[in-house]
Amino acid sequence: VTLYARNVRDTYILIENKNELYNRIKYLVQKLGSGGLILISPFHPLKNIISVNDIMETLTDSNLKVSKATPSSVRKFLQGEIDVIVGSSSYYGISVRGIDSPENIRYVVFIGTPCFTSDLYTILSNPRTLYRILLYLRERDQSYTRDIHIISKILRYLSRSGFRVLVKLLTNRIPINNINNEYIIKKYTIVKEMLDRVYTEIKQILDNENMIRIGTLILMKADDKYIALIPDVMTYIQATGRTSRLLRGRMTHGLSIIVEYSKLKELITSLETKLRYLDRNTEIIPFESIDLIKEVKLITSSREQRRGHATLRFKTTLLVVESPTKARTCLLYTSDAADELDGVDLGGRRI
Repeated sequence: VTLYARNVRDTYILIENKNELYNRIKYLVQKLGSGGLILISPFHPLKNIISVNDIMETLTDSNLKVSKATPSSVRKFLQGEIDVIVGSSSYYGISVRGIDSPENIRYVVFIGTPCFTSDLYTILSNPRTLYRILLYLRERDQSYTRDIHIISKILRYLSRSGFRVLVKLLTNRIPINNINNEYIIKKYTIVKEMLDRVYTEIKQILDNENMIRIGTLILMKADDKYIALIPDVMTYIQATGRTSRLLRGRMTHGLSIIVEYSKLKELITSLETKLRYLDRNTEIIPFESIDLIKEVKLITSSREQRRGHATLRFKTTLLVVESPTKARTCLLYTSDAADELDGVDLGGRRI
């Protein structure tokens, strides 16, 4: 069980064009002031019309010190010498995971919803995804019922190793001539024919409707390309988590604003759906619906030192980390670390 402790107001702003995007960013920084992260989604369609340099130029007359996200600028940001950092909303980016400063980081602005992008054929080449798309197509045409039964049976009886081989065949990572297993060849032939038909059908739908949402998956036509957008929920949690940290026994309050094209509002809905898998109370609301003055007061007051007992307490009974470096760091803060359990070496070492 994973508990994501966060105290963040999740909001969004819909825009129609590039000029409106610039104006919104400028307005937000002027209103919210220092302590901001502005993150551009590296896989989002918006990345083709805006860059870090564009944001920097937009904020030149904001009376704030704005810098690109680099190790040196982040250090200055933490020291209060820089007011706003502009970077990339990638999971391992320095702007997302490399900063821990609850006093300084107050809000985050996403230029485009954090997401992954794939071409349509590649995403359909996963039989499980293909099954989901077939369920959608059956709602429009009952003739797909037979395909659903066939692929459902294949998924039920195919081994894990067989599934991996099938995916590699469908994505052309290994040639069919390298396969000697007749069962795999037979299933590949069936799924490949089904894949090609579904790909053609979805393209025709997108030619007419431009975009469809299937669960949390967004399929759309962008210029002459057919692509799939998948919300990157972990990057969103990591990035917004910079604004809400445990400080003196309390969670600081943060503000998150997603600036998104109005035609891609469904991508925000998909992100919200995925967030609710982790916290059913999560809601991404229109920025215009919040009381900004109240939000700023909450942001400020949650960082002020108060008298009395802390209102939030965690008791850690077991902490598992995947990195030896992190493990060593954890050991600095405990005198009761376990090196082994029932004779099994846990890899822990006191420093």
